[in-house]
Amino acid sequence: MQTEFLGSKYRAMFLEATQLPWSSLLFRLRFEAARRIGLHKNRYAPSCLTTDDVLSFFPLNRPSPAALLDYFRTRKNVAFFFERADIPKIRTVWQQRCPAARDPLIAAANRICAREFSFLGSEVNAFPNGISWHDEMDGGGRWPLRHWSTIDIRFKDRTGDCKRTWELNRTQFFVTLARAYALTEDERYARELTTHFRSWIEQNPPEMGINWYSNLECAIRCTSWLFAIEMTLDWPGWDPKLFADVIRCLIDHHHHLVADIALSEKCMVGNHLLGDAMGICMLSLYLPELDHSAGYLDIALPILVREGPKEIYEDGVNFENAISYHRFVFYIYLLAGLLLERNGRNLPEIIWQRLAAMCEFVIHMRTPGGQICQVGDWDNGRTIVLDDSSEDDFKSMLCAGAVRFQNEKLKAAAGEFREESLWLIGPDAAQQFDKLECKPPEDLDKAHSHGGFYMWRSDWTNRAEFVMFKCAPFIGHSHADNLSVLYSAGGKDWLVDRGTYTYNGDWHWRTYFRGTRAHNAIVTDGFGQALAHRVFRWLKHPKQRVLKYHTDGRFGYASGITQGQRHLTSVIRHARSVLLAKGQYLLVLDVLDCPGTHTHELLWHIAPQHELTASLGGLIHTNDADGPNLWMRAIGSSELGARIAVGETDPIQGWHSRSYGHKEPAPTVIYKMEADGPIFFLTLLCTVSKDAGEPRLTLRAEGNPVPTADRMLMVAGGPGFDDRISLPNPLRSPAAPFPENQLWVERAGEKIPIL
Repeated sequence: MQTEFLGSKYRAMFLEATQLPWSSLLFRLRFEAARRIGLHKNRYAPSCLTTDDVLSFFPLNRPSPAALLDYFRTRKNVAFFFERADIPKIRTVWQQRCPAARDPLIAAANRICAREFSFLGSEVNAFPNGISWHDEMDGGGRWPLRHWSTIDIRFKDRTGDCKRTWELNRTQFFVTLARAYALTEDERYARELTTHFRSWIEQNPPEMGINWYSNLECAIRCTSWLFAIEMTLDWPGWDPKLFADVIRCLIDHHHHLVADIALSEKCMVGNHLLGDAMGICMLSLYLPELDHSAGYLDIALPILVREGPKEIYEDGVNFENAISYHRFVFYIYLLAGLLLERNGRNLPEIIWQRLAAMCEFVIHMRTPGGQICQVGDWDNGRTIVLDDSSEDDFKSMLCAGAVRFQNEKLKAAAGEFREESLWLIGPDAAQQFDKLECKPPEDLDKAHSHGGFYMWRSDWTNRAEFVMFKCAPFIGHSHADNLSVLYSAGGKDWLVDRGTYTYNGDWHWRTYFRGTRAHNAIVTDGFGQALAHRVFRWLKHPKQRVLKYHTDGRFGYASGITQGQRHLTSVIRHARSVLLAKGQYLLVLDVLDCPGTHTHELLWHIAPQHELTASLGGLIHTNDADGPNLWMRAIGSSELGARIAVGETDPIQGWHSRSYGHKEPAPTVIYKMEADGPIFFLTLLCTVSKDAGEPRLTLRAEGNPVPTADRMLMVAGGPGFDDRISLPNPLRSPAAPFPENQLWVERAGEKIPIL
């Protein structure tokens, strides 16, 4: 058991247990006990369906694989996302509206035909003699071919990171081959697709091996298979015997998902439960001829209906507080909802409203450069891949949302029509997209108070000033990043989130990237806001609370507090106030109430494309040859030490992960203070044009800067500003009302009240 907890492992296990509902804990204990003594081999026994068994499920006059294939080509009782008869029209619209997509699609399909794959930061893996579906990418070995319940994916001597193996076995590249065939009519891609279908089925007997271990992986794989089948079903080269085997394998997946849905309901609430329910729902709708499909749908659909309003907040934020999973959950519901609609069923209107809100949240969580903020776990996961957009490009989601919800703001954010909507909505999607006006949101600033995200923006151009402040609960995929700030201006990202890098890889790297040390926050005595425990859990959660959020067009202000870090010798209260003077500067006040002597490190993580330089007088700035540069100055209640860390390993510091499996050195500014009792840090940041020279950047606390006072006065000066500022002390008594008339900026003798 891997944990940051310094006490006994039994104490850590007890603390973990107290965080779980007793029903979930007891279910998991029974489940694991049954797995360890081998009972799962019976519960999840292979179905051993024969071809004749499969044929008997369908109304065939003369049962045979050829008759089954012909039945699927001609049946009228099932509607898919698109009509196969519309594929020629989809091809025409794609050629007209997405001309730049042709070369990337053909290049991707050709790499697949050459059996070359690279997933999640792995090196290129080539399988000239056919894919070995149980290999750990990067040559880490091969997972054993035995009942999945006997495989431990996290033991010390495991084969490798199972996530890389699973990414290959999601078979989302099947859809790439199917798209390439449907859009170019080149039969090479259809032949390659059927080769991989046959290979996967031969190497993955039901319930055997790592690829049956995770329900969610099974659900995603089935989703890809359904799209690949429908895109190529009219291809005359389909082998009828292989097609019957594919349907048999889908039936096995269907049974597996239902057999294990209770585990997801009790112990994996979140994207896993939703994904499992989506898989059951889609298979039940696609295979209504099976006697059990109606009953299975009655299991899955209530889960989606029940969980949607709970797991997607009213403001559109997914409760797991991880933006990668936000998109993942959106597509789970979009796929299930659209297929239900096509087949005469529907999700409640409240869920569609929440999905529309999820899209609008994405608008506000994108930096001016169009990239989504990497908040929380980020694993490149996609529910379905229907175009060639990169994993950090959310424009396809915005385009689909614009068409589905007839939303002009989403069209403006998407910017252009994307291929994905053709497959989800049909060939008329482009026409529907064109009919919408293009209107950016009227709100530049936005508070998503249910999810805990607060944003300010100067305009909707790619050079806008943008600030995001987070104060949200801890969930499994959350990082220890409360009170973190992200900042962009002048066409560049400056303060960033460091990403995720790995789940099941080296524990120290996993702990760094999800811990407070990899975020724009404060570490005390080497510890962050909570203790990392296992791969996805936390111990000793702090409590958090947003105190105030304000915007008035000129200034943006927010403050929040975390209270906890009970793993230290005393409870620490950390409050942060963020003041944005639009077009001028960003001021961040941190106040900590911490009895006893502690060592505090204030961390500012700079985007990896920048280099940092420390100037005389404590100024730190980027040194870019083009465009503006970021300048930073900090003071504290005691003397500060300052340094720049890049690519350090003991301890790990100064690293950035753009995507899962990838890491690179990147600069981190560390202000360090050793002090007793209440302390404060004050940081001033601004961007300065390259030809302006070194700015006169001043920052000082005025009067008696006691961190326990009701308010703190400070003076900040720089290019175009010289302000005297009053900020309320965010660590005043929690019971006291937020003080009025204590937040103001005095500029050129004029006092400007903000609150």
